[in-house]
Amino acid sequence: MFKRLTLRPARSVLPWLGWAFAVPLAVALVLVTRPESEGDHVPMSGVSMEIPVIVVASDLKFALEEVAASFAADTRRGIKLAFGSSGNFARQIEQGAPFQMFLSADEGLVFKLEEAGKTADRGVLYAIGRIVIMVPHGSPLNADPELRHLAGALSEGRITRFAIADPEHAPHGKRAEEALRHAGLWDRIKDHLVLGENVSQAAQLVTGGGA
Repeated sequence: MFKRLTLRPARSVLPWLGWAFAVPLAVALVLVTRPESEGDHVPMSGVSMEIPVIVVASDLKFALEEVAASFAADTRRGIKLAFGSSGNFARQIEQGAPFQMFLSADEGLVFKLEEAGKTADRGVLYAIGRIVIMVPHGSPLNADPELRHLAGALSEGRITRFAIADPEHAPHGKRAEEALRHAGLWDRIKDHLVLGENVSQAAQLVTGGGA
């Protein structure tokens, strides 16, 4: 069985990024998909169905790789991990993709899949997530929990590119949009947004100088 996961705060995972603050994100769930008939499967080139395929929200990449290595060492059994946005994986499951487990960053996606008869049950809570604001060295932005400095930087024209995960299918992006709307900043910042396919790509845009 998989171990219960504990997510580390962003400050301890990415200490060199400068400063980060955490705000609540939707709870995340583990669930097992219901087996489908062979005709319903989305083709997955090069994947042996004898090896369980587990799809995982990208924010869990480092934790799940460690868990998978421990699982393989303990059981002598292999698993295949695929990381990406929860929304994209949910759509693939709706279309019959042959996944054995889904670790989602949004419980709402899990509930919809269960209501559609695509899962074994409504899942198991494994963690409470967080969104963070990451500020690399040299950024004109200082991070603060109320986003006041972001508001000032926008007014002064000091923000040119601000990265978030795509709200259309990434739960972290949806929560980021909600936080910015709550702060009254969404309409002012949306023209400066650069979107990552998932939260990991959004972080890469920041660390690589793209935002």
